[in-house]
Amino acid sequence: MTDSVVFPETAGSRGNGRTPSFGAAHGSASAYRRSLTVAAVMRTPEASARLSEAGAGLTGIEFKTYVGHPVDVTASLDIVAGADILVLDVDPRSSGEVAQLQRLVNERSPGVPIIVAVPEVTLEDVRHLMRLGVADVVPQPISRVDLKGALDYAAQVRTGRRDTAAPRGRVVTFLKAGGGVGATTLAVQSACLLAAPNHGRVCLLDLDVQFGAAALHLDLDDRVGLGDLLEAPERLDAELLGSVMSRHESGVDLLAAPRDPAALEAMTPEVVMACLDRARGAYDTVVLDMPALWVPWSVAAVRSSDLVVLVAQLTVAGVRQAKRQLDVLQARGLGDVPLRLVLNRFERRWRSRVSREEAEKALSRKVDYLVADDPRTVREAVNRGVVLSEIKRNARVVRDVQAIAADIERGPRVAAER
Repeated sequence: MTDSVVFPETAGSRGNGRTPSFGAAHGSASAYRRSLTVAAVMRTPEASARLSEAGAGLTGIEFKTYVGHPVDVTASLDIVAGADILVLDVDPRSSGEVAQLQRLVNERSPGVPIIVAVPEVTLEDVRHLMRLGVADVVPQPISRVDLKGALDYAAQVRTGRRDTAAPRGRVVTFLKAGGGVGATTLAVQSACLLAAPNHGRVCLLDLDVQFGAAALHLDLDDRVGLGDLLEAPERLDAELLGSVMSRHESGVDLLAAPRDPAALEAMTPEVVMACLDRARGAYDTVVLDMPALWVPWSVAAVRSSDLVVLVAQLTVAGVRQAKRQLDVLQARGLGDVPLRLVLNRFERRWRSRVSREEAEKALSRKVDYLVADDPRTVREAVNRGVVLSEIKRNARVVRDVQAIAADIERGPRVAAER
């Protein structure tokens, strides 16, 4: 609910030095670790109402929404001084509004992060605003998912959890034994399960530069993503990484593979390690979807992993491909990285050319998980961009993927020791 004074949208009223008379504000409240007050200044009643709708029911947040023009917002205003987090409606193409935003960033009390809400936001807008020192940028109309993600991140900024002493997130790498084994499906579905409420922040980095399809699996826009980082790797920091992520309704943040196939050589070990370092500092779990081919940066990524999930199929060719990948891991000095072997699209038939026992004998190791073959459920989940359980809650494939995600969640954090 908003109780506000609406400022006139006339050229003569903008930036005229008057002190705005914001009305009393009302909001929804609960409790975070302690309740946080979010002051939001939106330029229209419609935008203010949309933000209130997106924030309704978020626990631990007291929203105080106001309608006003951004040039009237100063650090001396009571609403700014009394807020833990500030949300501000800004037009990045207005030099006056950007200048006022910069002044507010410079003058605001330490530890009061600013989130900027922008209609029709572009990547250049995001980059420009992040350089000013804002905590995050969200597009308008504001969605609940985007708002919650921005507030979570701003709360971390405010409490200082982003410093180098903060706990580092684990890295889980999904490695393909060959093309078409369904590793992307398992990576995406596992990431969604790991992002469940109270399980911590999760991101999925689609590093399959040429053929990555995680954005399609999640029905997310891939216009921004890894390709933007490759254009300016020297500027890669936590803010830039966050600005090119897309948020899925499950809570997963996705770094999408480039829309246009890019050469694998465009990636370097230095870029990959910088990306992982920034991601580990901001997320509790970082899931990597890797290409099937080995390149120099693949080794760097796997070596930095806390767990590798090798995905193959229970066929003669699939077992041979899995054996080849296991041999490569040993040859490249990666045999000490904890590994789970998953045989995907498993069919329970009396007569099968390869049994689990025969596969384990050929691979000289046990098979950790079998994932049931359920093409109809998987296909519908991919087409809709949702988790498998939304399609068929009690399906065997759902239980199998849940078991993998549970194993990942309780798994080791040992990469720092290597």
